[in-house]
Amino acid sequence: MTGMDILGIFNDVFGAGGEIGCFFAPGRVNLIGDHTDYCGGHVFSCAVPHGSYGAIRRRSDFQIRLASKALGTNGIVEASLNALDKTRMPSWLMLPFNIIRAFLAKGCRFSGGFDMVIETDLGPDSGLSFTASLDILTALMLRDTFGFDELEMSDLALIALYSEENFGRTMCSLADLLACGLAKKDCAIYLDSKKPHWEYVPLSLKDAKFLLIGSQIRPGNIREILLSRRKECARALKKFQSVLHVTDLCDINMDQFISCKDVLMDETLTKRARHIISENQRTIRAHSVLIAGNIPAFGALMTESHRSMKDDYEVSCQEIDLLVDLALAFPGVYGSRMTGKGFGGYTVTLIRSDAVETFTQKICADYLRLSWLDAEVHVLSPGPGASRIM
Repeated sequence: MTGMDILGIFNDVFGAGGEIGCFFAPGRVNLIGDHTDYCGGHVFSCAVPHGSYGAIRRRSDFQIRLASKALGTNGIVEASLNALDKTRMPSWLMLPFNIIRAFLAKGCRFSGGFDMVIETDLGPDSGLSFTASLDILTALMLRDTFGFDELEMSDLALIALYSEENFGRTMCSLADLLACGLAKKDCAIYLDSKKPHWEYVPLSLKDAKFLLIGSQIRPGNIREILLSRRKECARALKKFQSVLHVTDLCDINMDQFISCKDVLMDETLTKRARHIISENQRTIRAHSVLIAGNIPAFGALMTESHRSMKDDYEVSCQEIDLLVDLALAFPGVYGSRMTGKGFGGYTVTLIRSDAVETFTQKICADYLRLSWLDAEVHVLSPGPGASRIM
């Protein structure tokens, strides 16, 4: 999809004419650092070329008209800006309306309504931050259309986070939102979620590439499982706080974990805390070795990360594990891991550039033979963050 495509859809639905703005917000993939963000840790991610597209035009009245096949509309959905509290819609259709509510809660006042079209080439269960992409897209469209020029992209991420925490039902995090909004072409974004603070790291790797491999397994509704993991992390933190002066699990290093883990007195809490603490330390180390150009070391950290996600945090699945194992058995692969919240979606693999073509053929054939599913293999080309495109 392109800017012209979304403009064409808008014109077909609402008619041409007037000032129509077209926007894009990407999805994101974590290279390493999963489930660390809500524990005060580090995340190393980049934007993917796919994402969400939107077009918007102001109205002179206070009506909102929305069309989006991706979000499940059948035709045009209408609501009044003056009666959002009475607006009730199923599933993803509420997402843009929740962003409007968040703007209003933060003191932003709209001078009128608007017509809006939203489409996306991300799937809701892709594991590539479908929700964060749509949140940032909607927030950016509203900011630029209604002149909220004082809001930086980081402010839009905070407004979107407020929407998710107060009105939404997804597990979208600030790290996801910042990655979608602030990503830079050909760079990874290294985020310290505690501050938050971020820096860009070039991903023009010499003789190596990252591959994004789709498992065709969609995680589905894993909200309750992920809420359970968060609660387990909170319980572990509370126990550690009885012997350590810390505010987040990621304030603890592995030496402290080893010396104090007996305070947890629970095997499950021990596993959850070990993943969070070790993953944060791996992510910090991965940042250093990538800057130094040590590709094999980065790959080894990715593989360690997957084992931790699988065994300690227990958010993988058979198909994802199969893709990782198949990748690691191939000569020229430096490392491989699941990416995202878990239970399906994608893996990310670091491989020698000259091995990509042969690897793609073999992993697709082996995965089909062993799982009866078709793997999707893409060379990861980090794209830019959210922006106006027309």
